[in-house]
Amino acid sequence: MVSSHFEAILKEFEPFFNCPLVPDSNDSCLVKMNNGLSIQIEISQGGRLLIGTRLGVLHMGRYRENLIKAALKSNDMSLSSGTFGFSNKSGQLILFILTDPHQLHSVSLLLTPFLNKAKKWLDAIEKGEVPTTERETPVPRSPFGIFGMKF
Repeated sequence: MVSSHFEAILKEFEPFFNCPLVPDSNDSCLVKMNNGLSIQIEISQGGRLLIGTRLGVLHMGRYRENLIKAALKSNDMSLSSGTFGFSNKSGQLILFILTDPHQLHSVSLLLTPFLNKAKKWLDAIEKGEVPTTERETPVPRSPFGIFGMKF
């Protein structure tokens, strides 16, 4: 039986994660995946759906600076597969999606690219590497200008 809006949202995600999803006492849900990712799902204070994962603690130094620069470049290139953030409190790099909970179909479409991006960065951080930041959705180049006219 579904007793809350958040529980209904979690039920929508169960087929994707292939497991039952139940809110905890804080009205959030932690999904521990076989690939090493832990995905947190909750409703933000503003009523938006927040899906996020912690990718690892980044210790002070050159590596941390380079990784944060790469994350910022990635944010500039594509927000559709998640946005990187950094927690000063925990020293962790975080990848998250913040979206309208009423558009679950579009959120489901974002989950696979989000999880792929998170896994790529998690693996790189575990190896002490900086992932390459390339445009995730290539912009096709056209030989034609505005309105399809050649110049």
